Amino acid sequence: MGSVDTMAGWPLLLTKTERSPESWVDDALTGLNYRHLVFFPSQQFSLFKRRSVIMALTDGGFLYADKTRRMVIPFGDIIACRHLNVLLLGKFMLMTADRNYRVEYNLTRDSYLLPFVKAYREYIRDHSPEFTIDDGLTKTLLEGEGSIREMLFHKNLKMYNYLSAILPDGHGKELIYYQKSSEQTGIRSHFQSRHYYTPYLIVKTEHEIILLNEEAHISKNPDDYGLQMNYIEGDETLRFACEDRGTTGDLRILRGKRTLFKLHVPNESLKLASQFAFIMNRN
Repeated sequence: MGSVDTMAGWPLLLTKTERSPESWVDDALTGLNYRHLVFFPSQQFSLFKRRSVIMALTDGGFLYADKTRRMVIPFGDIIACRHLNVLLLGKFMLMTADRNYRVEYNLTRDSYLLPFVKAYREYIRDHSPEFTIDDGLTKTLLEGEGSIREMLFHKNLKMYNYLSAILPDGHGKELIYYQKSSEQTGIRSHFQSRHYYTPYLIVKTEHEIILLNEEAHISKNPDDYGLQMNYIEGDETLRFACEDRGTTGDLRILRGKRTLFKLHVPNESLKLASQFAFIMNRN
């Protein structure tokens, strides 16, 4: 496939001068007030073909539409917003109680997706109850000298750079739980005898919760190639649970009874993960 064919599958930012290449888009926009309209062309993925879709911002949420359907998704119906960067592939997903809405695109056009991320983060900051973070809570989760950001700079520069871009230094108080990669010896195959649980980072500011993790939670490499940035609204229905399973454990992020994310905790980190879950559930 040549570069022209590849670029034909890249998203388009639709404006008054940049019109949609498909006629159904105008019908899908009828009667709606919207801004920042992005067209995602149809894509062939192995055995199936994804329809072309559009996404836009409305006054109270997101517009998601294709040739046969149109949905306006209120910000309040979204339980998590996921933004993935892996090599040249970008993914953006809105998770609701009923279904997930996802688009994939070439990462060279990632700037088209950033306004969607920004809009949802602003909604979270305006609507989530304020979480009180004091120095005592921060010190509880520190292991050794310095700060978790300083440790990340030396231990996981990729995650440090993403964190610094999302939450620049000096933005305010934050509570951070970091779990480095850990070897998994219980899963074996004929071709690969060693697997790893990939690292992750959970950040709680006074107004939002962010989970940074690899796309594959179990991988053949200690660090996978991509990173997911998950933005989660914190309210009275969200809670954290740390489960001890003897030699290992799980850290779960739950909305009511539904598990949004299940993260591995090695035995040596169970106490710290339990402390983090307790702190997160106290407000």
